[in-house]
Amino acid sequence: MRKRVLVNAAVIAIGAGSSAAAVDGGPFPLPASTGVLTAGDPFLLSSGLTATLITDRHTLQARGLPATFGHWDMATFDRTSASIYVPTEVGSGAGVFRYDIQSGTFQILMKGNASGIRTTDPALFDPLDDDFAGLDPATATPFGSVLTGEERPGGRLFEISNPNADGRRVDVAFLANVPAVAHEGLRFDSHGNLYFVDEFDSGSVYRFVPRERGTLNAGQSFVLVVDAFAGNPAQAYNSAVNVTEPRAGAAHWQPLTDADGGALPGVADPFDFASKAGGGRRAADSVGGTPFGRPEDVTLTRLANGREILYFAATSEHAVYGVELVDDAVAMVRIFVDRDVIDLATGAAVGISFTHPDNLASGADGSIYIVEDQAVPDADIWRAIDADRDGVAEGVGRWISLGVPGAEATGLEQDPNDPHRFIVNIQHPTGGNDALWEIRTR
Repeated sequence: MRKRVLVNAAVIAIGAGSSAAAVDGGPFPLPASTGVLTAGDPFLLSSGLTATLITDRHTLQARGLPATFGHWDMATFDRTSASIYVPTEVGSGAGVFRYDIQSGTFQILMKGNASGIRTTDPALFDPLDDDFAGLDPATATPFGSVLTGEERPGGRLFEISNPNADGRRVDVAFLANVPAVAHEGLRFDSHGNLYFVDEFDSGSVYRFVPRERGTLNAGQSFVLVVDAFAGNPAQAYNSAVNVTEPRAGAAHWQPLTDADGGALPGVADPFDFASKAGGGRRAADSVGGTPFGRPEDVTLTRLANGREILYFAATSEHAVYGVELVDDAVAMVRIFVDRDVIDLATGAAVGISFTHPDNLASGADGSIYIVEDQAVPDADIWRAIDADRDGVAEGVGRWISLGVPGAEATGLEQDPNDPHRFIVNIQHPTGGNDALWEIRTR
Protein backbone atom coordinates (compact mmCIF):
# COMPACT_ATOMS: atom_id res chain seq x y z
CA MET A 1 0.00 0.00 0.00
CA ARG A 2 1.35 3.43 -0.96
CA LYS A 3 0.84 6.37 1.37
CA ARG A 4 -0.32 9.37 -0.64
CA VAL A 5 -0.95 11.77 2.24
CA LEU A 6 1.88 13.20 4.30
CA VAL A 7 0.79 13.19 7.91
CA ASN A 8 3.26 15.58 9.52
CA ALA A 9 3.28 19.31 8.85
CA ALA A 10 7.09 19.29 8.81
CA VAL A 11 7.11 16.98 5.79
CA ILE A 12 4.17 18.23 3.72
CA ALA A 13 4.49 17.79 -0.03
CA ILE A 14 6.08 20.90 -1.47
CA GLY A 15 4.78 22.26 -4.75
CA ALA A 16 7.19 23.39 -7.44
CA GLY A 17 8.44 26.90 -6.73
CA SER A 18 7.10 27.07 -3.17
CA SER A 19 9.08 27.33 0.06
CA ALA A 20 10.79 24.23 1.45
CA ALA A 21 9.72 22.73 4.77
CA ALA A 22 12.19 23.22 7.62
CA VAL A 23 13.70 19.97 8.88
CA ASP A 24 16.88 19.11 10.77
CA GLY A 25 19.76 20.52 8.73
CA GLY A 26 17.74 23.37 7.23
CA PRO A 27 15.26 23.69 4.38
CA PHE A 28 15.10 20.78 2.01
CA PRO A 29 14.62 19.26 -0.55
CA LEU A 30 16.77 20.39 -3.44
CA PRO A 31 14.57 20.87 -6.49
CA ALA A 32 16.95 19.21 -8.97
CA SER A 33 20.33 17.53 -9.42
CA THR A 34 23.42 19.70 -9.55
CA GLY A 35 25.52 20.42 -12.59
CA VAL A 36 29.27 19.79 -12.70
CA LEU A 37 31.21 21.10 -9.71
CA THR A 38 34.86 20.92 -8.69
CA ALA A 39 36.60 18.44 -6.42
CA GLY A 40 37.20 21.27 -3.96
CA ASP A 41 33.48 22.12 -3.82
CA PRO A 42 31.82 18.84 -4.83
CA PHE A 43 28.33 19.01 -3.30
CA LEU A 44 25.14 20.92 -3.80
CA LEU A 45 23.79 20.89 -0.25
CA SER A 46 20.40 21.47 1.28
CA SER A 47 20.42 24.79 3.10
CA GLY A 48 21.97 24.46 6.54
CA LEU A 49 24.35 21.61 5.66
CA THR A 50 28.12 22.05 5.49
CA ALA A 51 30.75 19.78 3.92
CA THR A 52 34.40 19.53 4.98
CA LEU A 53 37.15 17.43 3.41
CA ILE A 54 38.63 14.90 5.86
CA THR A 55 41.30 13.40 3.61
CA ASP A 56 41.89 12.16 0.06
CA ARG A 57 43.74 9.42 -1.77
CA HIS A 58 46.52 11.58 -3.23
CA THR A 59 47.36 13.03 0.19
CA LEU A 60 47.58 9.60 1.80
CA GLN A 61 49.51 8.07 -1.10
CA ALA A 62 52.17 10.72 -0.58
CA ARG A 63 52.40 9.37 2.99
CA GLY A 64 52.64 5.72 1.95
CA LEU A 65 49.12 4.50 1.21
CA PRO A 66 49.44 1.63 -1.31
CA ALA A 67 48.95 2.65 -4.93
CA THR A 68 46.31 -0.05 -5.37
CA PHE A 69 44.08 1.41 -2.63
CA GLY A 70 41.59 3.14 -4.92
CA HIS A 71 37.80 3.23 -5.15
CA TRP A 72 37.18 4.04 -1.49
CA ASP A 73 33.82 2.56 -0.62
CA MET A 74 31.53 1.98 2.38
CA ALA A 75 33.54 3.41 5.25
CA THR A 76 32.48 3.13 8.89
CA PHE A 77 33.22 4.84 12.20
CA ASP A 78 34.74 3.02 15.12
CA ARG A 79 32.65 2.99 18.28
CA THR A 80 34.35 6.10 19.71
CA SER A 81 34.19 8.06 16.41
CA ALA A 82 37.93 8.69 16.68
CA SER A 83 38.74 6.59 13.60
CA ILE A 84 37.20 5.65 10.26
CA TYR A 85 37.74 2.30 8.54
CA VAL A 86 37.91 2.57 4.75
CA PRO A 87 37.64 -0.41 2.32
CA THR A 88 38.94 -0.23 -1.25
CA GLU A 89 36.99 -1.78 -4.11
CA VAL A 90 39.69 -2.44 -6.71
CA GLY A 91 39.85 -5.79 -8.54
CA SER A 92 43.26 -6.84 -7.16
CA GLY A 93 45.42 -5.57 -4.34
CA ALA A 94 42.41 -4.30 -2.41
CA GLY A 95 42.55 -3.65 1.30
CA VAL A 96 41.24 -1.79 4.33
CA PHE A 97 42.89 1.04 6.22
CA ARG A 98 42.08 2.91 9.41
CA TYR A 99 42.21 6.69 9.31
CA ASP A 100 42.67 8.41 12.67
CA ILE A 101 40.84 11.72 12.46
CA GLN A 102 42.70 13.78 15.07
CA SER A 103 46.23 12.82 14.06
CA GLY A 104 45.59 12.54 10.33
CA THR A 105 47.52 9.25 10.26
CA PHE A 106 46.51 5.89 8.88
CA GLN A 107 47.25 2.21 9.42
CA ILE A 108 46.82 -0.58 6.89
CA LEU A 109 44.64 -3.38 8.29
CA MET A 110 44.41 -5.63 5.20
CA LYS A 111 46.36 -5.51 1.95
CA GLY A 112 46.08 -7.85 -1.03
CA ASN A 113 49.29 -9.13 -2.61
CA ALA A 114 48.02 -8.20 -6.11
CA SER A 115 48.67 -11.74 -7.37
CA GLY A 116 45.14 -12.17 -8.70
CA ILE A 117 44.87 -15.43 -6.72
CA ARG A 118 42.26 -15.54 -3.96
CA THR A 119 42.39 -18.47 -1.54
CA THR A 120 39.04 -20.28 -1.45
CA ASP A 121 40.12 -22.98 1.00
CA PRO A 122 39.84 -21.61 4.57
CA ALA A 123 42.57 -23.99 5.76
CA LEU A 124 45.06 -22.33 3.39
CA PHE A 125 44.13 -18.72 4.15
CA ASP A 126 47.00 -16.44 5.18
CA PRO A 127 45.94 -12.78 5.50
CA LEU A 128 49.55 -11.70 4.95
CA ASP A 129 49.85 -13.60 1.66
CA ASP A 130 46.55 -13.51 -0.21
CA ASP A 131 44.87 -11.26 -2.70
CA PHE A 132 41.66 -9.36 -1.97
CA ALA A 133 39.25 -8.05 -4.57
CA GLY A 134 36.33 -5.66 -4.52
CA LEU A 135 36.22 -4.97 -0.79
CA ASP A 136 32.98 -3.03 -0.67
CA PRO A 137 31.61 -2.79 2.89
CA ALA A 138 33.29 -2.03 6.17
CA THR A 139 31.04 -2.46 9.20
CA ALA A 140 31.90 -2.04 12.85
CA THR A 141 30.41 -4.91 14.84
CA PRO A 142 28.69 -4.51 18.24
CA PHE A 143 31.62 -6.31 19.84
CA GLY A 144 34.55 -4.20 18.66
CA SER A 145 35.70 -5.88 15.46
CA VAL A 146 35.25 -4.78 11.83
CA LEU A 147 33.80 -6.80 8.96
CA THR A 148 34.61 -6.41 5.28
CA GLY A 149 33.59 -8.55 2.31
CA GLU A 150 34.25 -9.05 -1.38
CA GLU A 151 31.63 -7.77 -3.81
CA ARG A 152 31.95 -10.58 -6.31
CA PRO A 153 30.35 -14.02 -6.82
CA GLY A 154 31.72 -16.39 -4.20
CA GLY A 155 32.81 -13.41 -2.17
CA ARG A 156 34.52 -14.01 1.15
CA LEU A 157 33.70 -12.27 4.42
CA PHE A 158 36.51 -11.23 6.77
CA GLU A 159 36.65 -10.13 10.39
CA ILE A 160 39.38 -7.82 11.68
CA SER A 161 39.31 -8.60 15.38
CA ASN A 162 41.71 -5.86 16.57
CA PRO A 163 41.15 -2.97 14.14
CA ASN A 164 42.64 -0.40 16.52
CA ALA A 165 45.96 -2.21 16.85
CA ASP A 166 48.94 0.13 16.61
CA GLY A 167 52.31 -1.30 15.67
CA ARG A 168 51.08 -4.85 16.27
CA ARG A 169 49.98 -7.65 13.97
CA VAL A 170 46.41 -7.17 12.83
CA ASP A 171 44.32 -10.32 13.21
CA VAL A 172 42.15 -11.10 10.18
CA ALA A 173 39.90 -14.18 9.97
CA PHE A 174 38.18 -15.62 6.89
CA LEU A 175 34.61 -16.24 8.08
CA ALA A 176 34.15 -19.37 6.03
CA ASN A 177 30.92 -20.31 7.82
CA VAL A 178 29.08 -17.31 6.35
CA PRO A 179 27.63 -18.08 2.87
CA ALA A 180 29.63 -17.09 -0.19
CA VAL A 181 27.84 -14.21 -1.93
CA ALA A 182 28.67 -10.89 -3.62
CA HIS A 183 28.87 -8.90 -0.38
CA GLU A 184 27.87 -5.29 0.04
CA GLY A 185 25.55 -4.43 2.92
CA LEU A 186 26.36 -5.82 6.40
CA ARG A 187 24.42 -4.90 9.53
CA PHE A 188 23.51 -6.36 12.95
CA ASP A 189 20.19 -6.37 14.78
CA SER A 190 19.85 -5.77 18.51
CA HIS A 191 20.29 -9.50 19.19
CA GLY A 192 23.63 -9.68 17.40
CA ASN A 193 22.32 -11.41 14.26
CA LEU A 194 24.04 -10.45 11.00
CA TYR A 195 22.10 -9.49 7.85
CA PHE A 196 23.65 -9.36 4.40
CA VAL A 197 22.70 -9.47 0.71
CA ASP A 198 23.92 -10.91 -2.59
CA GLU A 199 24.40 -8.18 -5.20
CA PHE A 200 22.98 -9.89 -8.27
CA ASP A 201 19.84 -9.57 -10.39
CA SER A 202 18.48 -12.67 -8.68
CA GLY A 203 20.13 -11.81 -5.37
CA SER A 204 18.64 -12.75 -2.02
CA VAL A 205 18.62 -11.43 1.55
CA TYR A 206 20.33 -13.48 4.28
CA ARG A 207 20.53 -13.74 8.06
CA PHE A 208 23.31 -15.34 10.10
CA VAL A 209 22.52 -16.22 13.73
CA PRO A 210 25.71 -16.79 15.75
CA ARG A 211 25.75 -19.87 17.95
CA GLU A 212 27.23 -17.65 20.65
CA ARG A 213 26.56 -13.94 20.71
CA GLY A 214 29.66 -11.89 19.99
CA THR A 215 31.41 -14.53 17.87
CA LEU A 216 30.95 -15.25 14.18
CA ASN A 217 32.88 -18.50 13.80
CA ALA A 218 29.79 -20.72 14.06
CA GLY A 219 26.09 -20.25 13.56
CA GLN A 220 23.03 -20.85 11.42
CA SER A 221 22.36 -19.24 8.03
CA PHE A 222 18.94 -18.37 6.60
CA VAL A 223 17.52 -16.82 3.43
CA LEU A 224 14.42 -14.62 3.12
CA VAL A 225 11.44 -16.29 1.39
CA VAL A 226 8.33 -14.29 0.50
CA ASP A 227 5.52 -16.78 1.05
CA ALA A 228 3.50 -15.87 -2.06
CA PHE A 229 6.46 -15.93 -4.47
CA ALA A 230 6.06 -18.89 -6.82
CA GLY A 231 8.56 -18.06 -9.56
CA ASN A 232 12.03 -19.39 -10.31
CA PRO A 233 14.55 -18.17 -7.71
CA ALA A 234 17.48 -19.00 -10.00
CA GLN A 235 16.32 -16.51 -12.63
CA ALA A 236 16.54 -12.72 -12.59
CA TYR A 237 13.92 -10.85 -10.62
CA ASN A 238 12.39 -9.52 -13.87
CA SER A 239 12.53 -12.67 -15.99
CA ALA A 240 9.29 -13.74 -17.68
CA VAL A 241 8.57 -16.29 -14.99
CA ASN A 242 9.23 -13.86 -12.12
CA VAL A 243 8.15 -10.41 -13.27
CA THR A 244 4.54 -10.73 -12.10
CA GLU A 245 5.31 -12.71 -8.95
CA PRO A 246 4.83 -10.93 -5.59
CA ARG A 247 8.02 -10.16 -3.71
CA ALA A 248 6.39 -8.32 -0.82
CA GLY A 249 4.05 -9.54 1.88
CA ALA A 250 4.28 -12.23 4.53
CA ALA A 251 7.65 -13.95 4.56
CA HIS A 252 9.83 -16.30 6.57
CA TRP A 253 13.50 -17.12 7.12
CA GLN A 254 14.32 -20.46 5.50
CA PRO A 255 17.29 -22.33 7.02
CA LEU A 256 20.31 -23.01 4.81
CA THR A 257 22.25 -24.84 7.55
CA ASP A 258 21.70 -26.29 10.97
CA ALA A 259 22.45 -24.31 14.14
CA ASP A 260 26.17 -25.09 13.90
CA GLY A 261 26.49 -24.33 10.19
CA GLY A 262 26.21 -27.99 9.18
CA ALA A 263 24.67 -29.27 5.97
CA LEU A 264 20.93 -29.79 5.58
CA PRO A 265 19.41 -32.43 3.26
CA GLY A 266 18.63 -31.11 -0.20
CA VAL A 267 20.36 -27.75 0.32
CA ALA A 268 23.32 -26.81 -1.89
CA ASP A 269 26.60 -26.08 -0.12
CA PRO A 270 26.45 -22.37 0.86
CA PHE A 271 30.18 -22.32 1.62
CA ASP A 272 31.45 -23.03 -1.90
CA PHE A 273 33.79 -20.09 -2.40
CA ALA A 274 35.25 -21.47 -5.63
CA SER A 275 31.98 -21.47 -7.59
CA LYS A 276 31.56 -18.67 -10.12
CA ALA A 277 27.94 -18.36 -9.02
CA GLY A 278 28.75 -18.43 -5.32
CA GLY A 279 27.68 -21.11 -2.89
CA GLY A 280 25.29 -18.85 -1.01
CA ARG A 281 23.36 -18.05 -4.19
CA ARG A 282 23.03 -21.70 -5.18
CA ALA A 283 21.95 -22.63 -1.65
CA ALA A 284 19.31 -19.89 -1.66
CA ASP A 285 18.01 -21.07 -5.03
CA SER A 286 17.77 -24.64 -3.75
CA VAL A 287 15.34 -23.65 -0.97
CA GLY A 288 13.33 -21.03 -2.86
CA GLY A 289 15.03 -17.86 -1.63
CA THR A 290 13.17 -14.90 -3.16
CA PRO A 291 15.20 -13.08 -5.87
CA PHE A 292 15.51 -9.30 -5.90
CA GLY A 293 17.14 -6.93 -8.38
CA ARG A 294 20.71 -6.31 -7.19
CA PRO A 295 20.18 -5.94 -3.46
CA GLU A 296 23.02 -3.75 -2.25
CA ASP A 297 23.23 -1.95 1.07
CA VAL A 298 21.21 -2.62 4.25
CA THR A 299 20.38 -0.71 7.41
CA LEU A 300 18.18 -1.32 10.45
CA THR A 301 15.91 0.89 12.53
CA ARG A 302 12.78 0.44 14.68
CA LEU A 303 9.16 0.93 13.74
CA ALA A 304 6.55 2.66 15.88
CA ASN A 305 5.38 -0.77 17.07
CA GLY A 306 8.83 -1.40 18.58
CA ARG A 307 9.91 -4.06 16.08
CA GLU A 308 13.15 -3.80 14.19
CA ILE A 309 13.03 -3.34 10.43
CA LEU A 310 15.72 -4.21 7.90
CA TYR A 311 15.87 -1.94 4.85
CA PHE A 312 17.68 -3.00 1.69
CA ALA A 313 18.17 -1.21 -1.62
CA ALA A 314 17.22 -3.14 -4.76
CA THR A 315 19.27 -1.12 -7.24
CA SER A 316 17.95 -2.62 -10.48
CA GLU A 317 14.36 -2.16 -9.28
CA HIS A 318 14.80 1.51 -8.33
CA ALA A 319 13.32 0.58 -4.97
CA VAL A 320 14.08 0.18 -1.29
CA TYR A 321 12.36 -2.63 0.62
CA GLY A 322 11.65 -2.90 4.32
CA VAL A 323 11.65 -6.26 6.10
CA GLU A 324 9.84 -6.04 9.42
CA LEU A 325 11.38 -8.58 11.79
CA VAL A 326 8.21 -9.97 13.35
CA ASP A 327 9.91 -12.79 15.28
CA ASP A 328 12.75 -15.27 14.87
CA ALA A 329 11.06 -17.03 11.97
CA VAL A 330 8.52 -14.63 10.46
CA ALA A 331 8.91 -11.34 8.58
CA MET A 332 6.76 -8.87 6.66
CA VAL A 333 8.19 -7.36 3.46
CA ARG A 334 7.01 -3.96 2.16
CA ILE A 335 8.17 -1.51 -0.47
CA PHE A 336 9.55 1.43 1.50
CA VAL A 337 10.41 3.69 -1.46
CA ASP A 338 10.04 3.31 -5.22
CA ARG A 339 9.29 5.58 -8.16
CA ASP A 340 5.66 5.96 -7.07
CA VAL A 341 6.58 7.72 -3.82
CA ILE A 342 5.99 11.46 -3.55
CA ASP A 343 8.87 13.80 -4.41
CA LEU A 344 8.79 16.42 -1.65
CA ALA A 345 10.04 19.06 -4.11
CA THR A 346 7.08 18.71 -6.47
CA GLY A 347 4.24 16.90 -4.70
CA ALA A 348 4.11 14.41 -7.59
CA ALA A 349 5.49 10.89 -7.95
CA VAL A 350 9.28 10.99 -8.01
CA GLY A 351 9.47 8.85 -11.18
CA ILE A 352 12.77 8.52 -13.03
CA SER A 353 14.40 11.22 -10.91
CA PHE A 354 14.95 8.41 -8.40
CA THR A 355 17.32 5.93 -10.03
CA HIS A 356 19.56 3.08 -8.87
CA PRO A 357 19.37 3.39 -5.08
CA ASP A 358 22.50 1.83 -3.63
CA ASN A 359 23.87 2.80 -0.20
CA LEU A 360 21.61 3.36 2.80
CA ALA A 361 22.06 5.14 6.10
CA SER A 362 19.68 5.52 9.01
CA GLY A 363 19.50 8.77 10.98
CA ALA A 364 18.89 9.21 14.66
CA ASP A 365 15.77 11.23 13.76
CA GLY A 366 14.25 8.22 11.98
CA SER A 367 15.07 9.34 8.44
CA ILE A 368 16.51 6.89 5.93
CA TYR A 369 19.14 8.29 3.55
CA ILE A 370 19.47 6.74 0.08
CA VAL A 371 22.58 7.19 -2.09
CA GLU A 372 22.16 6.65 -5.83
CA ASP A 373 24.54 4.46 -7.82
CA GLN A 374 24.93 6.68 -10.83
CA ALA A 375 27.30 9.25 -12.22
CA VAL A 376 27.23 13.03 -12.26
CA PRO A 377 25.11 15.06 -12.96
CA ASP A 378 22.41 12.81 -11.51
CA ALA A 379 24.26 11.38 -8.48
CA ASP A 380 21.97 12.32 -5.61
CA ILE A 381 21.51 11.47 -1.95
CA TRP A 382 17.84 11.35 -1.00
CA ARG A 383 16.23 11.65 2.40
CA ALA A 384 13.16 9.47 2.91
CA ILE A 385 10.54 10.54 5.43
CA ASP A 386 8.43 7.97 7.29
CA ALA A 387 6.78 10.23 9.86
CA ASP A 388 4.48 7.57 11.34
CA ARG A 389 7.28 4.94 11.26
CA ASP A 390 5.16 2.20 9.71
CA GLY A 391 7.82 1.07 7.21
CA VAL A 392 6.37 2.89 4.17
CA ALA A 393 7.78 6.34 3.34
CA GLU A 394 5.44 9.27 2.78
CA GLY A 395 7.95 11.03 0.55
CA VAL A 396 11.55 11.56 -0.51
CA GLY A 397 13.57 14.68 -1.20
CA ARG A 398 17.04 15.41 -2.54
CA TRP A 399 19.26 16.06 0.44
CA ILE A 400 22.62 16.36 -1.33
CA SER A 401 23.68 16.24 -4.99
CA LEU A 402 27.21 15.33 -6.11
CA GLY A 403 28.86 17.24 -8.96
CA VAL A 404 32.37 15.75 -9.43
CA PRO A 405 32.88 14.33 -12.95
CA GLY A 406 33.14 10.54 -13.12
CA ALA A 407 32.26 10.07 -9.45
CA GLU A 408 29.58 8.59 -7.28
CA ALA A 409 28.91 9.06 -3.59
CA THR A 410 29.18 6.00 -1.36
CA GLY A 411 29.50 4.95 2.25
CA LEU A 412 27.22 7.50 3.85
CA GLU A 413 27.07 6.87 7.59
CA GLN A 414 25.94 8.86 10.61
CA ASP A 415 28.39 9.31 13.48
CA PRO A 416 27.21 6.98 16.29
CA ASN A 417 28.10 9.66 18.85
CA ASP A 418 27.00 12.82 17.03
CA PRO A 419 23.64 12.81 15.20
CA HIS A 420 24.58 16.00 13.32
CA ARG A 421 27.63 14.49 11.63
CA PHE A 422 27.89 12.12 8.66
CA ILE A 423 30.73 10.80 6.54
CA VAL A 424 30.57 10.04 2.83
CA ASN A 425 33.13 9.00 0.21
CA ILE A 426 33.56 10.37 -3.29
CA GLN A 427 34.54 7.29 -5.27
CA HIS A 428 36.44 6.93 -8.60
CA PRO A 429 36.29 10.59 -9.71
CA THR A 430 37.97 11.54 -12.95
CA GLY A 431 41.62 11.78 -11.95
CA GLY A 432 41.28 9.00 -9.36
CA ASN A 433 41.48 11.11 -6.21
CA ASP A 434 38.96 9.35 -3.98
CA ALA A 435 38.04 11.54 -1.02
CA LEU A 436 36.43 11.20 2.40
CA TRP A 437 34.15 14.06 3.45
CA GLU A 438 32.28 15.14 6.56
CA ILE A 439 28.71 16.43 6.27
CA ARG A 440 27.28 18.39 9.17
CA THR A 441 23.64 19.26 9.69
CA ARG A 442 24.56 22.05 12.09
